[in-house]
Amino acid sequence: MGFTLPRLVLPRRAGCCASLTLLILAMGCGPNLPDVRSLQVERPSWDSLLVVLHFDEPARMTAVPQRPRFVQVTLFDAGYDTLYTGQDSVVFVPDGSLGPNEPVLVEACGVFETGQVCEQRAIHASPKRIQSDLEIDFPVDETMARGRYRLKPRIQRARFGTSDWENLDDPIPNRLEARVRVLETEDAGMTVPMEVGGGRFDLRRADGYRDFRFYLLSAFRQYGRAEVEFQLQTTYQNGPLTVASTVLTLSRKTEEEQVADVSALAEAAGERVLEQVTGGRSTRRAYVFVNDWEYDAGTGRYMAEVELHWRFSRRGDWYELVGRLEADDTGRNARYTFVKANNDADRRWRAEIDGRVIELGDLPMPARTPDNPDLTW
Repeated sequence: MGFTLPRLVLPRRAGCCASLTLLILAMGCGPNLPDVRSLQVERPSWDSLLVVLHFDEPARMTAVPQRPRFVQVTLFDAGYDTLYTGQDSVVFVPDGSLGPNEPVLVEACGVFETGQVCEQRAIHASPKRIQSDLEIDFPVDETMARGRYRLKPRIQRARFGTSDWENLDDPIPNRLEARVRVLETEDAGMTVPMEVGGGRFDLRRADGYRDFRFYLLSAFRQYGRAEVEFQLQTTYQNGPLTVASTVLTLSRKTEEEQVADVSALAEAAGERVLEQVTGGRSTRRAYVFVNDWEYDAGTGRYMAEVELHWRFSRRGDWYELVGRLEADDTGRNARYTFVKANNDADRRWRAEIDGRVIELGDLPMPARTPDNPDLTW
């Protein structure tokens, strides 16, 4: 047995036809929430937002226009945790506590007597970086595994509206990770824990050290040197940041090879220094002495105190010059710096050389093939 909805007669000012049923009345003549016309989100700075929500008037002429009791603004971070909620149109954004370029959801809701209407916009936190002065001494002994490092990091963010950067007062995470790998090889690298304050490390404690050692030795055999990259990273407010990176050129040489290198470098440098100091004048006799020297395996560079003695005639006075020689173990980028001299040599230097340094360029080195099968540690 069916049933019929009763008919209801309404005054004309109610805006509904007398023939409407209760069902139609319930659907079309009740309170009507407006649509959101626009959500305006302006950024005066990284730390603030201006949020304005605009509404359209209800579509039906019979509906009563409504204004929201208030507008509720809520900010959510990338993990959907609430950063802010309130009714202010100017909103504070805790940008310093957000990761680099972290997405932030802005939700604005107009709250009415009969419900709420919401709209969302996505923004991003400021770009951030860590600037650090990094010094790595590696290796510090014959193991080719131990080293020490010094850091002076500072957290920065992009200055709003410019291409500059500004420092933040937020603390930097103390735990860092260094990714260490041999470049130009198939070395996948290994992770070494480090700290902001600097300290020491031993690569033998890291997973992947055996592969690192293999590729390091392979590079030594094939090229006589290897480039090792140290890339320090940390997690800042759930965002990865590179703290600093550097590439060290390592050269594994025996003591005999180092002595041979220093001798060759001193002899080649002595000839060039004498040629410039004497103005090309031929000497009767000349001697080169190496007083002291050291080799930095981390940079592949020699430093030696080289002493030159010469005279122009058989019975002439001796000229004596002492200087510091610096050069790569391949002879490149050599320079000789004046340290001291006797009166005659000092006068010659001042007459021929402008300043205290002679740039020697690349010095010739004897060819040496990597033929040492016992290159291990």
